[in-house]
Amino acid sequence: MKRFSTPSKQTLERYLCILLIAVVLLFYKCPFRLFLGISCPGCGMSRAFLALLRLDFQSAFYYHPLFPLVILLAVWGLLEYFHILHVKKTMRRILLILTCALFLLVYLIRLCSGSDVVQFCPEDSLLFFYLPHRL
Repeated sequence: MKRFSTPSKQTLERYLCILLIAVVLLFYKCPFRLFLGISCPGCGMSRAFLALLRLDFQSAFYYHPLFPLVILLAVWGLLEYFHILHVKKTMRRILLILTCALFLLVYLIRLCSGSDVVQFCPEDSLLFFYLPHRL
């Protein structure tokens, strides 16, 4: 019979950290919004995919206009993973930079236009709550 060794303190800290992240993600949904009070660049993506499952394309694009790009990137990733498609490293970097730039551009437009999906409420954040008391 094998004996199990007791986990180290570092391992327990890792498990505790993973548990904390899981609790935040399950109950609060967005850690970006929790800590900063600002919706993240991917805000609305889950709702967009749920609307897509209902075949409500108008709502899907309303919630996040880049949801088709995420689908394409997922398919591309799967094709590369199974060695059906191979893209050079430089092209992969260019696509990654363009994707990030596009997400940032859409995020800023949605943030500045007063979209219902993306909200700016820093006074509701943990950072705002704790920072003034520390200064």
